[in-house]
Parts: sequence; structure tokens; C-alpha cells
Amino acid sequence: MPFGIIGVLILGAMASYYWEGNLFGFRHWSWRQKLTVSVETPNGMVIGSSVTAAGWDMPPEWFRIGDSGGGHGGPLKLTGEAVTLEVAPNKYLFALVDDAATELAITLFASPPFRSAGPDEYASSLDRIQLITEAKRLTPKQYPRLVTFTDVNDPTTVRDVKPSELEEFFGPGVSLNSITLSVTPEPTTDGRVDAALPWLCAYEFRPSGKSHLSHQTIGPSSTALKSNRCPWRNYVMEAWGTDVDDKMKKGLCCPS
Repeated sequence: MPFGIIGVLILGAMASYYWEGNLFGFRHWSWRQKLTVSVETPNGMVIGSSVTAAGWDMPPEWFRIGDSGGGHGGPLKLTGEAVTLEVAPNKYLFALVDDAATELAITLFASPPFRSAGPDEYASSLDRIQLITEAKRLTPKQYPRLVTFTDVNDPTTVRDVKPSELEEFFGPGVSLNSITLSVTPEPTTDGRVDAALPWLCAYEFRPSGKSHLSHQTIGPSSTALKSNRCPWRNYVMEAWGTDVDDKMKKGLCCPS
């Protein structure tokens, strides 16, 4: 195939992606979804939420690379931040960012059951997602990963929290009330995780090669708390051959 034609097809795919068209059979959907966590405490209900951006791409049958093309497509990386809930003074519960939440939104808000539907039926269901206004309550099997830090200033103290264990971490009379998901026109939230964990960005962009805690030690990766912090600035600079070191990334991406 001549390179000129290939270039046109690539540009068409990019146009479809950015403007949510259906050019050359490429299909793209995007929406924002709101995860809300409510916790019962002796002082009343505490509620926290975050709005993240989700997307789904469906390539056409002719654009087949390996097993891709002509199927149901797949989710794009969920961007945004974790739910940050201050359950008690300086004691936080986080519901982590997870790409699987995109598929969860589809499961909750679209019909018919996706895996039994053909691509066109699947696409029609995706068209309906942004029309949904009600919040859906998650079942325990659908809950995101919950974590806390026993010392909010120490990344090594991260702990997984089971829904039944909130009293153990936050004190008597504390229990999970509900976790809900909704599709929303609200803007994505930003800054709540950084406000609770001011060390997080420095940890994320710690100097390369420097001895540091392993992923296994810290538990959740920093991107599970703050997903896709500033990819376009890094990408543009690296694509043009600029040496983007960790110090520069930190300066670009971390709150000032």
C-alpha cells in the first residue's frame, strides 16, 4: 500500500479518535464517570468522590492487527485520581484508580450484555452510556481496591483495607455505607490526592537509578492513586528528542 494512502488512513484514525467520529469505520466514545464512597462514622456520614475520564475504541474489521479489529474494541486508560476520603482527622481512605472501571461502567449502564452482542449492537449500547443519569450502587465484588496509610507521611505504611475492616483502621463505629458509580457532565477532579499525600509526586518522579522502595514495598503504584498525571507534556518533549529527566518531569507535573 503506498505510503501516502497509509498516511491518510492514520490521519483519519486520529481524527476519529479526537473528534469521536466514525471515519473509515473507527469508532470512539468518551465520557466522565463519578465514583462516590460513603462511610458511616460516630460523627455522621462522610462522603468522598472523584470524577475520572474514560474512553473506548472500536477499530473496524479491516484494521486487523493480530486479534484486534472487527471486535468489541477495548478501553482506553482511565485518567484522573483516586477517591480521597478523610474518615477521621488526617486518616484517609482511598478508592484507587483502575482501568477496569471503564468496563464496569459499561456493565452497569449499557445493555444488552456486551460479550454476547455483535459489534453493531455493542456500539449502540455505548451510544447510550452518556444518556444515563442515575447512580448505580456497586456490589462488594465490584468494589475498587481500598487502601489507607497508617502514617499518611510515610509511603511504606500503605495497607489494603477490606470493606469489613474499617473499624480496625479508623476506630469504633466506622463502617462502609456504599460505593456508587455514575456517568456525569462534571469536570474531572484534580488535586485531592496531592493535598492528602503531598509526597506522592516526588515519589512518582524520584531520580532514576536511585535506591528506592520497591513496588512490592509501597503496595499500590503511584499511578493507582493519580493516573496519567501529565502524559502529553512528557510525550511531546520526548518525541522531539528533548532529554526529559526526572527532575524536569517533576517540575512539569507536580503541583507547585
